[in-house]
Amino acid sequence: MKRGLIEYFVGNPVAAKLLMIFLILGGILAGLNLHVRQIPDLDFRTIVVTLASPGSSPREIEEDINRRIEESVLGLEGVDRVVSVASEGLGRIEVEIETFADADAVLADVKNAVDSIENFPPPSARPPRIGHKRLSVEVLSLSVSSSTLSEDGLRIAAETLRDDLLALPSVSLVRLKGTRDREISIEMSEEELRRNDLTISEVARKVRRASLNLTFGELRTGAGGVVLNVIGKRERGEEFEDIPLITRLDGSVVTLGDVARIRDGFVDEDVLSEVDGKPAIFVRVEAGAEHSVFGISSAIEDWLRTYEPPAGVEVEVWSNTVEGILDRFSGILLNAVIGIILVFVCLVLVFDLRVATWVAMGIPISFIGSLLFFDVSDLTLNMGTLFAFFLLIGIVVDDAVVVGESIAAERERGKNALDAAISGARAVAGPITVGVLTTMLAFVPLLFVTTGNYQIVKVFPLVAFFVLFVSLVEAFCILPSHLSHAGRWSLSPLSDLQSRVGGWLDDLRDAVVVPAASWAVRHIYLTVSLRVPGD
Repeated sequence: MKRGLIEYFVGNPVAAKLLMIFLILGGILAGLNLHVRQIPDLDFRTIVVTLASPGSSPREIEEDINRRIEESVLGLEGVDRVVSVASEGLGRIEVEIETFADADAVLADVKNAVDSIENFPPPSARPPRIGHKRLSVEVLSLSVSSSTLSEDGLRIAAETLRDDLLALPSVSLVRLKGTRDREISIEMSEEELRRNDLTISEVARKVRRASLNLTFGELRTGAGGVVLNVIGKRERGEEFEDIPLITRLDGSVVTLGDVARIRDGFVDEDVLSEVDGKPAIFVRVEAGAEHSVFGISSAIEDWLRTYEPPAGVEVEVWSNTVEGILDRFSGILLNAVIGIILVFVCLVLVFDLRVATWVAMGIPISFIGSLLFFDVSDLTLNMGTLFAFFLLIGIVVDDAVVVGESIAAERERGKNALDAAISGARAVAGPITVGVLTTMLAFVPLLFVTTGNYQIVKVFPLVAFFVLFVSLVEAFCILPSHLSHAGRWSLSPLSDLQSRVGGWLDDLRDAVVVPAASWAVRHIYLTVSLRVPGD
């Protein structure tokens, strides 16, 4: 007798049980190590170029910055569309990438195109920032408030908290909200400028040259390479005071502090941020693509228990998105559990309790076992993957139902439990496999969705592949083994109810379904013409 996979597991119930235990325990352990996020990591296929020019009007930004960048990137290979926005002091250009273009190659081309613009950026503008557009996912926000500290003191407290958070291994993205950006103001004295025969443009040029980080390349030696650079960027106002403007032959030096008043301050903006009537700054912690929101939240909450803020400063958790994520996850899981229960109730009305139980068990086994493949495919637990699980409940149970019904039909023909399990599973192996493959193919087009937030459906195909693959393993290797035992689990009155429901379904089949199918086959053209429009 030819022995295949089905025959092996039916004849070796221990192997079938070990396989089931491996799928369950392995899936649980893999799931516990998966990152949890609100939504999947989205690839907007957009390159963002931002360039700040303090004091410039939107018209100046449009003419001197945005338009020149647009002209340099339009026509590049892989660029689909360019959208720019000019606002006061800031230019923002979004370069949308074509569907099948290499995003990294287009990014390199955009950087080269911007760098090749002559006399760019303008003297009043800062160097452009160029990178892929990414979705920032907030984990939690902390409020730093004080009724006694000045604006500068409160900002220093918030910056200290930010630096302490960044020192945590699981935290990599922290931003300050509700505060003005720092600004170093240099007020020139006209009298001092005339006395030293200086001009504002000359002073500005020397200040700009004295506050730079420069790289001079790499010095290669037999022992390795050494990067030559100079770190000269000045961050505090007092650091600018000793910038030399004039060096005379007698050795005297005129510095910036001699002709100007330098102050550390904030940009001229109106920002009002308060908590319980006290001035506050919010420290927002975000999750990167490689981090779990649960891990970051728990690490910060543990750290806050031992954190002691400066005197007069209060630090509290202002918002925590993990709570909302848990509520959404709980809602989806609850609906999934309700769906599994309803499936079991429908099955137990028709099949023996043993068959109904093991057919229904195929749903959680398939889902849990599929988690084994998530990490190697860079999938996380998020709203997209959980919703995909929810959609696949009905598809997954079909495989087990067909196998279970086929085995039950073989037993009704008089075969013993062992032979019925083998022949019943083998009889439907081909159709079920083809059905699963066609279902997988139906999900493939979702892999090519590139539009913004709609990319959440891109995880559906991978989840479907893994779940359906495990469902095939469960349907042909585990389920037949459990149904190869003689004896029924259903006892009265459950068995009586199953007999009545089975009889009613048989009557419905013979009185309605079979005649309708027979009529449709004998009147093909009329049946086609009666189809619902749009189907």
